[in-house]
Amino acid sequence: MERLRFRVIGPTEVRVDGVVVPLRAKRLRSLLTTLLVEANRVVGPDALIEALWAGEPPAGPERALHTAVSRLRTALGPAAEVVRTVPGGYLIEVRDEQLDLTEFRSLVLRADGVDDPRERARLLTQALGLWHEVPLAGGSAVESIQSRPWLILDRLRAMELLIEARLVLGEHAAVIAELTVLTKEHPLRERLWVQLMLALYRSGRQGEALAAYRELTAVLAEELGVEPAAEVRSLHQAILKGEVPAGKAAAPAQSAENGWRTHWQLPMDLSDFVGREQLADELTTRLDNRGAMPVVVVSGPPGVGKSALSVHIGHRLRANFPDGHWHVRLAGASASPREPSDVLAELLGLAGLEPQAIPEELDPRAALLRSTLADRRVLLVLDDARDARQVLPLLPGTAGNAVLITSRNELTALTVSVGARGTRLAMLDPAEATSLLSGMLGAERVASEPAAAADLAEICGRLPLALRIAAGLLRGHPDQPIAEYAEELRTGDRLGSLVIDDEPDTAVAAAFALSYESLDLPVRRLFTLLGVIPGGDFTAPAAAALLDCPARDAGRLLDFLVSANLVQRERGRYRMHDLIRLYAAGRAKADPEAGPAWRRLADWYLRTADAAVDHAYRAHVRLTARFFDVNPFDDEAQAGSWLEAEELNLIAMIERAADLGPCETGWQTADVLRQYFARIRRIDPWRRSAEAGARAARVSAAAGDRSGLGAMHHSLGVLYFATGHLDQALAEYTAGSVCYAEIGFRLGEAALVCNLGMVYLQMGDLTPAVDHQERGLDILRSLGQTTRLVPSLHSLSDAYRNLGNLAGALAAAEESWINEEPYQRSVSLMNRGATYRLLGELVAAEADLTEAIAMIPRPSVAGYYELALLYADLGRTAEAVDEAAFALEVSQREGLEWHEAVARNVLGAAYTLVGRCDEAIEHHLAARDIAVRLVHHSTVVESWLGLAAAALAGDDLRAALDHGNQAMTMAAELKLRIAEARTGRLLAEAHRRSGHLGVAAELETRVAEIVASSGFRPAVRIG
Repeated sequence: MERLRFRVIGPTEVRVDGVVVPLRAKRLRSLLTTLLVEANRVVGPDALIEALWAGEPPAGPERALHTAVSRLRTALGPAAEVVRTVPGGYLIEVRDEQLDLTEFRSLVLRADGVDDPRERARLLTQALGLWHEVPLAGGSAVESIQSRPWLILDRLRAMELLIEARLVLGEHAAVIAELTVLTKEHPLRERLWVQLMLALYRSGRQGEALAAYRELTAVLAEELGVEPAAEVRSLHQAILKGEVPAGKAAAPAQSAENGWRTHWQLPMDLSDFVGREQLADELTTRLDNRGAMPVVVVSGPPGVGKSALSVHIGHRLRANFPDGHWHVRLAGASASPREPSDVLAELLGLAGLEPQAIPEELDPRAALLRSTLADRRVLLVLDDARDARQVLPLLPGTAGNAVLITSRNELTALTVSVGARGTRLAMLDPAEATSLLSGMLGAERVASEPAAAADLAEICGRLPLALRIAAGLLRGHPDQPIAEYAEELRTGDRLGSLVIDDEPDTAVAAAFALSYESLDLPVRRLFTLLGVIPGGDFTAPAAAALLDCPARDAGRLLDFLVSANLVQRERGRYRMHDLIRLYAAGRAKADPEAGPAWRRLADWYLRTADAAVDHAYRAHVRLTARFFDVNPFDDEAQAGSWLEAEELNLIAMIERAADLGPCETGWQTADVLRQYFARIRRIDPWRRSAEAGARAARVSAAAGDRSGLGAMHHSLGVLYFATGHLDQALAEYTAGSVCYAEIGFRLGEAALVCNLGMVYLQMGDLTPAVDHQERGLDILRSLGQTTRLVPSLHSLSDAYRNLGNLAGALAAAEESWINEEPYQRSVSLMNRGATYRLLGELVAAEADLTEAIAMIPRPSVAGYYELALLYADLGRTAEAVDEAAFALEVSQREGLEWHEAVARNVLGAAYTLVGRCDEAIEHHLAARDIAVRLVHHSTVVESWLGLAAAALAGDDLRAALDHGNQAMTMAAELKLRIAEARTGRLLAEAHRRSGHLGVAAELETRVAEIVASSGFRPAVRIG
């Protein structure tokens, strides 16, 4: 079986499966409509149609067609013989004089040539009597053809001519009711309003005539943004003055020579149009090209101001196109974009052609438009085009004319076919967005809250439509602070709030919905699922994870979204405007596919992050096993680039998983990323990741799985230790080691016990520091994890150095060389270099420290301030200042407070050596405040020692003794023997200068004992 498709293509023809069937029977339109409604079903080939027409009863789905044909035969009666079947449909053949439309047009033509208004009215009444209903209306099967204008225009023109004749005859009151109905049905047809105003005035109803003018003015302003034509305004003035001539009909419509009608259809330009000036200048110049016909396409996302810009440019070009500005809304973003054939009929009508002179086929219409516009200068603004197919037939063919097209799609095909120049419209920049708000709210109101206005612009994504709606709502509440409204938008339903009086046409979401509904189903599905992406941008592989398809297929669908300006592509990545992303998220909430898609995406992020981390950080202690099967990255550089690009997305994924699930995936991803964040010192992202992972782990623990708690305590402990928050690090490491012991993760327990030793070391409590390190190392050795000994050996080296066991410190540093990984090796070199410095082997120290810094791209801040201390010992004070200052800069930039305190102490010591004692004191005081807050005892000691050295350099002996005694007391209590020896030297010098030679000698003896037992070789400098 095959399906026959019927389609009316004109007043006298029907297309049936590609075959044009003439309609030549008088008064058959309604009967044919009935046939079409019934016949648009499954029917058989020609032989079956022949059988049906012969009256043979059908079976199955053909019964409806048979009923319709029978109904038609009965209605035709003796005329049934004019209907016969042809391949593909029915052919109805009668003479031209039997056709209603032919008779109608003949009567109207005769009326045009009659001077007597009474005879003219008689002929027009007879012509209109042939109409029994509105043409082509009422049947669902023919809804698609209701927009065809020629029959309706023919009938309207005849009605206007009849009313004009009746007005001349003085039947003013009799036509008012009919005109009232017609102006409501056709509110943009100004001719009818002129007749209504005239009829009301001549019936003694001047006030109602003026009210009709006001109603027309409001309709035109709202619908088109224009004022009434000069003819209407002239009649309005005449009515106001009471000077309308009696006994005459309304003036004919304005027309130019040879039937040309000049139209200025552009909507009203925005009085507060802001920004885009450079682009407007460029497009104005491009459109005013008389040597060729320019075609300019302005594309962009919904609400970005494409139509406003095109209207603004059009008004600037009025003098350049004297034959008119045509403005056509193509409804490309709607579910029913306008057909090119219909638009061509409208344009040809604008040019002055009568309906009967307009061809019925698309190509002849397009050719006629090109001929009509030849040697003219018309600016054609085609607003909201869907695609190139809709636009191409509408283009003029000669220079002098110009076409400005707006579209949510990029219309790349026009660039290829006609050399169109495309411009993609972006969001307003911050200054332009604020200017728009100033224009709508008043400069004074915006100037009183500049920060809030800028914030509101960002909340609206600097999207002109959103900004105008927001400003419109604020203008209705003149007493409301901008900041208060901005906060309401930020915390509430942003898209739902950006609407005026619940009118869909004034809603941001409605603008997005039009674009969404125009997408094909697969593209629409992807757009909806993109609403679950928690980050700001994404890649084709991420989209593929959502769809569970190959990345290549996802990329093709993304190309459609890019073309539709719902997604932007930037250097191989994709992003959505904030408000569009909110719209997609809203659709995703109601889509049952969104949940599984989100879980696929979260799993993809976990597996891919694990693969990337595996390239460089596979040796770190981690509870979770490997998640990926095949590593997609070629090398460490590629993996690192991916991690850097996806960092914010990974954190957003963990945060969303903590709130909505899957919780296990959330904390596992945070665990995977720990060593990456630790290695590159990305403190803020690390904190967000670990805290979100901890939330997810607590949810899992409530369900009976406590393993995630240990992993997140581990990550937070390392984070707090790295940032110098030692009390918090101590708590996290202790809790984590307990969790690891509970679940039997001995390697993790050993790592955290060793980490506890490092914390105690930094707090200056050396006894528990050594105890924990030894216990942790014992567990590691029992597990055969020799390579895992390295971090603890680094810690032991540091502990021995503080205790004054420099030989042990050197041995631990050298033993830690068993790990050849660059970062670990650099730490070993730094430990050895720092120990060499204290042993007085300054050349070897410089070799180790400079090599450690050069070994990895992002060395520890400690390397720089250790190098500064070495330069100070070598007397290279300028270099010492530079290195210490750089260490301070890096530590502040990366939020490393503990390292900042140490760097300030080192910089203060360097400043003391170059005589900048006041600046040195400022840095030591700041370092002491940080260290006290962080409970960092050894750093507090260094701060007191630095203050004492600065005071001594400034000959303030009392302050030097006070600060030095503070440092000595703490160093002795904490058993920081190197610090004790350095402080003793400084106090001995201060007492010597004060004349306390005996005290000085006692201190020098104490220092000598420490030096002899430790191997410490103090520098020449004091402190």
